[in-house]
Amino acid sequence: MDLYTRLRNVQKCLEDNDFTISTFIQGILNNTFYESPVRQSLVSDAVSLCITLYERTDRAAVFGWASSIVKAGLCMEIDNLSRKNKSTANNDEPKSKRAKRAVGRNTALLSIKAIVMISIFLQSTNERCNYLQSILGIFFHSNAVPERVVETLAHTGLSISLTSIHNAINSLSEKAGKRLEDAVGKLTTAFAYDNFDCHFKTSEPTVEQRSSTFVSATSATAIPLVGVTDREHLRCSDQLWDKDPLNPSPTETPVKIDLTDIMKFHLQNSANKRTPGKKFSALRENFAWHVRDILIRRAKGFEYLMAQLGQPEPINKLTPEKTVQIPCRAMNIKESTPDGNIEVVENLLRQGRIGEPGDKMFHIHKDVDMTGFVILIHGDLLTKERLDAVRQSRRIEETPKR
Repeated sequence: MDLYTRLRNVQKCLEDNDFTISTFIQGILNNTFYESPVRQSLVSDAVSLCITLYERTDRAAVFGWASSIVKAGLCMEIDNLSRKNKSTANNDEPKSKRAKRAVGRNTALLSIKAIVMISIFLQSTNERCNYLQSILGIFFHSNAVPERVVETLAHTGLSISLTSIHNAINSLSEKAGKRLEDAVGKLTTAFAYDNFDCHFKTSEPTVEQRSSTFVSATSATAIPLVGVTDREHLRCSDQLWDKDPLNPSPTETPVKIDLTDIMKFHLQNSANKRTPGKKFSALRENFAWHVRDILIRRAKGFEYLMAQLGQPEPINKLTPEKTVQIPCRAMNIKESTPDGNIEVVENLLRQGRIGEPGDKMFHIHKDVDMTGFVILIHGDLLTKERLDAVRQSRRIEETPKR
């Protein structure tokens, strides 16, 4: 007997007993007392049945059914967790720190699961609803995740495609470069840089990859100067060079600051002078406040004076300003040598598209002329030593910049 005839016989038997195929399956699964090979076969072949339904019928209906099942499961987990939290909250026994951390961790994990599932549903419905997938895609790119892994995650709905990742990186790089050029081109922006090390791990070392996988590079950031509204205030390179101790032929007396100059500055400071009606100057009043603060907070027997301590009077109060940083491109340059620092500074100037018309790489229509301006550069002590060595080696050049 062929398959078609047997299917017709089963269908006629179901019609004679007033059953549909769906009610027949539901009856077998819902009847807990009905144990038979038919029920075991249905349970064991559930995955293959779902796959067949997804491939041979309306996929939207099957996907909506699966989404409802997942949503119901997540809601049930959250409901069970909330009931557990309520029951533990009503318990008079104090919970340990480990139990509290476990409850908080479980709650956070459930929230993450819900967000991930909702993001997958939204992205499958509309490909532009890819906020989570975009963040994860850029994160995978920054951590050098293999492309095959990214493609697999993109197919599962946890990441955008490789092409979209590359387009996003290129777009972000272009916007960051344009923002850096606009800020540095005003000539009121400082640079700060330092070295960092990268370790490029290899899953299977080979003979060709015997060299060290550590790479020493340099990262930098551009910091717009606060309070400098007119860039002409920084056009003082010639004046500084005329007074620089490194200048072999200075036109003015070089500026040298020693401990005596600092002491004179403090004596001439207005905060160190006593104002009429007060016993001490503002600076001495602050010193006295710190002594009282130490006695009240550290010594025994003075605690009752805490309410009378108050706050010190501010001297030359500064208005807080939000620091804006514009990251520069990382440079594959080792800045532990004077030559490396020269390359770093030149690279930063090229990234900001500033220079002098006499430079080989200067573009007259795109670059900004920095002749006569001072560009501030920040770094650690080693960076200062290397830059001082560069300045000493170029002290007899023609221009202050060189």
